Amino acid sequence: MYEENYSAEVPCNFPSVLPLQYLNFKLPILMSNHNEEYTPNKKRDWAIFVVSTVVMVGILFWKPEWIWVTFPFQFTALAGAMGRL
Repeated sequence: MYEENYSAEVPCNFPSVLPLQYLNFKLPILMSNHNEEYTPNKKRDWAIFVVSTVVMVGILFWKPEWIWVTFPFQFTALAGAMGRL
């Protein structure tokens, strides 16, 4: 009655496999072993906290439904400023 085609092929103009030669310049950056640990800096954290508080109050008046966007900046900066990170 109905023929179902479960083919995994999707017609598109892009190559199905990206050759690594296009990524040669990015591979050292992507595969580097950087130490990205938190470095304590209370002045920076207090500054981020104050700025994010001002932004949060502005967003509260402008678009209250988007206030949650500021929470990660707000609480991470507060925890860093209090020495809890």
